[in-house]
Amino acid sequence: MTETKTCAWCKQENKSEYSRFCSEECAIKAYNAHCQHEWWTQCCVPNLQQYKTPPEILLEKNPEAWAFASVWKREINIYAWGGEGVGKTSLCKYLLCKEVDKGNTVQAPTMLSLQSISKRYDSEDYLYDYVSCKTLLLDDIHDPCLTQSGYSVLRMLIDTRHEAGRRTLITTNKSPLDMTAHLNGICGEGFGIQFMRRLAPVKELPMTGTSYRKTINENVLSTLTQEKSL
Repeated sequence: MTETKTCAWCKQENKSEYSRFCSEECAIKAYNAHCQHEWWTQCCVPNLQQYKTPPEILLEKNPEAWAFASVWKREINIYAWGGEGVGKTSLCKYLLCKEVDKGNTVQAPTMLSLQSISKRYDSEDYLYDYVSCKTLLLDDIHDPCLTQSGYSVLRMLIDTRHEAGRRTLITTNKSPLDMTAHLNGICGEGFGIQFMRRLAPVKELPMTGTSYRKTINENVLSTLTQEKSL
């Protein structure tokens, strides 16, 4: 008795003896899902591998931002801002992985590492990779570890990359107006507007929605509470 084959994508009966899929449409869907899984789980930047939020959930939360990301050209900087866990870093991670697929170099230093570099007399040597890479991600530039010297390094990076035609991705939980005020408070009046001007040309991507990480934490807590009550 011959065992009935099922399609590897839709799980419906597959009449073809030689194919894993019942139709070309299912084969294409499976291929696209595989590609999406690859860029999501095997990120080339170590400190971004912690972000595991499923892409389909993020697409639903901020479709306009992801629509722009799908047609993004490196001539434009990105300023993605919004609350914690709405997909800012994940969107930029997606763009970095696309750049690597094209053979381009990417970097994503932590703010703590940039703050440490800003204290060194030979800081330019340590910043070379960040200045020269095709695409740079500055993630969470509102980080409280950054002092005036740290933000001076960030401004130098953005300015130098602008002159070289290399673009930068930025994420933060502060709107451009709030970020300007934040920078003025730390670095002095006028610094904020100068910093923000150096981003031009830039695409502002406001991102909203419920925090995905908060939802997960609440679900885990609820499960633990139920188990404890039993």
